Amino acid sequence: MTKKRRIKIIPEPKFIEDCPGDFDITKNLTIGYLCDVSQKKECKRITEYLCQALRSDKTHVKMRQKNSHPERGKRSLFVSIRQANKPFSFEECLSIKKRVAHRQGYILYVNEKSIICKASTCEGLFNAVQTVIQLINSSLNTIPCARINDWPDIEKRCAHIDLSVLAPNLHAIKQLIHVFSCFKINTVFVTYADKFRFIKYPEISHVDAFSKDEVFQITAFAKDRYVDVIPVIQSFGHSSNVLVNNKYSHLREGDNNITQFCPQHPGTLEYFKHLTEEVMEVHDSKYFHIGADETYFLGTCKQCSQVVKRKGKIGLYIDYVAKACEFVKSKGQIPMIWDDMLCQSPADINRLDTKVIICYWDYFPSDEKNPFVFFRNDGWYCDMKYWRKKKCWTGDFINSGRCKDISDLEKKKFKHYKSYFSET
Repeated sequence: MTKKRRIKIIPEPKFIEDCPGDFDITKNLTIGYLCDVSQKKECKRITEYLCQALRSDKTHVKMRQKNSHPERGKRSLFVSIRQANKPFSFEECLSIKKRVAHRQGYILYVNEKSIICKASTCEGLFNAVQTVIQLINSSLNTIPCARINDWPDIEKRCAHIDLSVLAPNLHAIKQLIHVFSCFKINTVFVTYADKFRFIKYPEISHVDAFSKDEVFQITAFAKDRYVDVIPVIQSFGHSSNVLVNNKYSHLREGDNNITQFCPQHPGTLEYFKHLTEEVMEVHDSKYFHIGADETYFLGTCKQCSQVVKRKGKIGLYIDYVAKACEFVKSKGQIPMIWDDMLCQSPADINRLDTKVIICYWDYFPSDEKNPFVFFRNDGWYCDMKYWRKKKCWTGDFINSGRCKDISDLEKKKFKHYKSYFSET
């Protein structure tokens, strides 16, 4: 029978060794940090962050600091927690010879006398501290003794805040970013839509849109938690906050289309440039996301239909997004774009600059059953007969013109993917 592990961390560390005993967190504690002089300010801030998490009605915490000897601890950073009634020494920290290779990785030792975090960068040290805080929050009075060695498989672990469908206040956004950081998510995409207060175009902004000062507060708050906020400004589709206004009707892809810009109108790219410049002012990420997903109305207007005849819809699409990406690049930032349109013609992706980062969009990232299987180069399929009987999906929605019944799916594909469709 497998022995049940006493420690549970999200995300699960690479290596956990359970050890006998527990560290009592109800007694008075002393926390110290050991680092090179050049990293003193940041290490102190991280240690203070941990102190706040440890302080309670039961526990008094005091902090100590020491700059490391250049020849002994220059490449390593430490945070140590000890019982206040025990002699405080950094010798135990320096006795840990195991090297932390990954810049976001860390080593964490918990014994009955102390908790020691070791990392090679401040970001790694912050991740170690987040693990300690998880252990504190999941325990009543003690933390199980253990040895943990952890590092991420993925350099950027991302979440997406889509403000086109949300209207949170400043406090709520900060709280959300804080929760993300607790679970070592270090990148957040923010799709602003109408929730950014544009100076040049105030009429496209929601009444509760964030001011530039508020956005600056958000990015600064995130930076303190090693979270990179990447702005998403829609350059093409999902632009009803702009195009619903008759002032911008000349930029629509067709007279009655209020969701998608016309890529052939010269004013479209200029408008995107103006929005982008305002947003870039209050973000320090080296990345900028231009959106450009779900542009289903390509070739609707007269000018675009002529281009589609010569180049196809994706040819029209790439002509425009390549210019948008080039503008972002000219501002010294790395362009990002959603993949759902590009994947319809993979051969054309080579027309984009190789520095453009293509972001995969997963339409159904859960284990819940859903009506659809989506083949990116072939469209949506659904077992309509089955799902029309379900309360959560109405027949009207399933009969969308974008969706085909599984009876239209070629036999070879159906045989391979049938397990993805809900059983009848």
